[in-house]
Amino acid sequence: MSFVFVPRILLKTNMITRLKTKGLLEVADVAELWRNRLNVEEDALSADVYVGAFHDMGTAFCKRLVNNWYGTSKKTILGLVVIDEFQNFETEFSIRPGSYESIGRIKLQLAWKVLVLSSTLGCQGFATALERLGFEMPLTTEPSLGEQCYVHDLVHKLPLANSIKWFGGVFCLRRAWRGLKYW
Repeated sequence: MSFVFVPRILLKTNMITRLKTKGLLEVADVAELWRNRLNVEEDALSADVYVGAFHDMGTAFCKRLVNNWYGTSKKTILGLVVIDEFQNFETEFSIRPGSYESIGRIKLQLAWKVLVLSSTLGCQGFATALERLGFEMPLTTEPSLGEQCYVHDLVHKLPLANSIKWFGGVFCLRRAWRGLKYW
């Protein structure tokens, strides 16, 4: 089971819609998880992915759920915690610090992976916000087995130089190869 957090409610609604598009994942609003409940039991975890806004992440409910994950969830692994548009995290925190004070006390290290995404932050831009999340180790741009925090610059080092989209029908490799030669 995984979580995705985005800066605002409008983006939350959009993210839920996008993740549901192919019908491959059960997706739900994270606010539904702790509505009228102080403790979320494992049987209440019906979705693969729960999506919330940054202010949802800042609630005491989120802190309690994550910090007690392996005490209440015996069969469900805490997979990814994805924080999208991370460049907005510090701004949101400075505007409404009271709404986000719990975030620094969430044990995100219990998750299999924590993935923070930004289209505009450089390596140093991540440092302060990651410290607020409880990651105090130095950041590196070189992946290694010993490092827990790795920053990959997707703005300047794209993982794919070219991509071919296939929209059904019979895929013609010869036509695709011709398209690449003239790219």
